Amino acid sequence: MTAIDVICGQGRLGRQVADLLTAAGRPLLPARLSATDGLTGLPTATTDIALLVLCLVPRHPPEQSGWLGLLDGLLAQCARGELHIGRVVLVSSTAVYECHRTGFVDAQTPVQPASARSEGLIDAERKTAQLSADHAIIRLAGITGPGYERYDPCSMSAEVPRHAVDVRAAAELIARLALQPTAAGQIALVTDGCVYVQGQPIPANRDEPALISLAAAHRLMLPSHIARLPNG
Repeated sequence: MTAIDVICGQGRLGRQVADLLTAAGRPLLPARLSATDGLTGLPTATTDIALLVLCLVPRHPPEQSGWLGLLDGLLAQCARGELHIGRVVLVSSTAVYECHRTGFVDAQTPVQPASARSEGLIDAERKTAQLSADHAIIRLAGITGPGYERYDPCSMSAEVPRHAVDVRAAAELIARLALQPTAAGQIALVTDGCVYVQGQPIPANRDEPALISLAAAHRLMLPSHIARLPNG
């Protein structure tokens, strides 16, 4: 059977990613992901997946992360030889940096669990790398834009610096990275290129004078990839 492209997650972000990849000639079939059963809802006799995009928000049990162990069933399917995955893309979050309270962090900064949330995300990232050497882990800052109006980095940055990325720009970047194979794997830290401080956007640059002193008291993220709208 010909290898297929699959997406888990058809929410506000996932739908946009799927539409963009379909427009690029890579339509994605929706599937469900279970910690026990792995990928379900695939066409009968599917064994080869060319591209798997994991762009979902799992249900979180009280005081736990729904990400913890979520990829175990999929790993078991691959170990049994039931599925073979070419490229896998995981949409993660900059919440993995919770262990760093101060200083500059970037895509290569080591992370470790500091809460149930970050523990689950880090577990999912580690297991994504086990699924295929050709993988991309995309850590998104706080999402803004249509459907995400509750997060406003300007108004929420009076006391704590904020980072953000528009959902439409994030979807475009995810779709683009999904089509760029990386034999050694890739981690991307994605923001709109700014740190929001007391309502003002400041370029996220390690040499920016306004950020150097701020980094002594706050965690500031330096993006490996900047995603912003054309007029942003």
